[in-house]
Amino acid sequence: MPKTWGEYGEFINELKTKLPKKIFLFSRKTKGKECRYFVYEVKKYTKQGFGLHWIYSTQKAEEAKSFRNNQINKAVGKLIAIQNRLKKQQPIPTDAIKKKGQRKLFNKQEVSLVLSDALKSTKTTDYFRLNVAEYYRQNKKMRFFRLRFSINDKAIKQAESVDGVFPLISTEPDLVAKDVLTTNKYQPFIETKFNKVKNIHDVCSPLFKRTDRFEALLFVEWIGLVIESVIERDLRKTASVKGLPLHPEGRITKKPTFSQLSFLFENAVRYIKIDDVSGRLIGAERSILTSEQKEVLAALAHL
Repeated sequence: MPKTWGEYGEFINELKTKLPKKIFLFSRKTKGKECRYFVYEVKKYTKQGFGLHWIYSTQKAEEAKSFRNNQINKAVGKLIAIQNRLKKQQPIPTDAIKKKGQRKLFNKQEVSLVLSDALKSTKTTDYFRLNVAEYYRQNKKMRFFRLRFSINDKAIKQAESVDGVFPLISTEPDLVAKDVLTTNKYQPFIETKFNKVKNIHDVCSPLFKRTDRFEALLFVEWIGLVIESVIERDLRKTASVKGLPLHPEGRITKKPTFSQLSFLFENAVRYIKIDDVSGRLIGAERSILTSEQKEVLAALAHL
């Protein structure tokens, strides 16, 4: 579900005020760390009436917290730099007019704009309290600025309450949250296959009038994907030791893909000459293979 949907914002706002009960689903190791999944015990539906499951992932929560802390540290560094800039800046005459290209901050609006840009670039606008003070000298003939800031602990605590939370929509009313999450985990593999079918095999909507013909075509494409996966598996077994020159300019890779293989042999063609009258084979020619193509073919032949 996109974050722009109303259902997303409503539930996130609910989490910031109260935390519903979570039910443990399952755990698995990801990148060497254990990731646990929970589902919030709330009944939610989209406006279309589809089931909406709110999942909590400990791994996503840790990643979100780590990212936010890094961004806050970056923002603190930028705010300190602005503080030092204001301290080093000489007092400005109150009647002075800013010249073109002058870097001095002449008024509180300019200071606020610089601060806003610093916080927006790190996406930490809600996590700081800022106070820009304007002081005067020599009977208000000269002015200077000072910046004070503090971290908004309440806003950070509210952000932590929604870390690791993401929604899953299911059009099947009988699927429970665990089944929906397990199915969603397989989605990247399905998208990879769809990408190959559309962009590599160039499958498009055929003008078939019968469903069985369309199903037959997809079955053939499925067989092709299976063969492609087997070739890719064998390629990776061979390339795991010394690598294969499947990158452009013959660069070595130890994790080749079938798309790289097809790109390498894109210009490898074979011509067959047939007599138009008798239909007799006159001869056949083929393009000269490059050294990279020969090396890949030799590696596959030794499997």
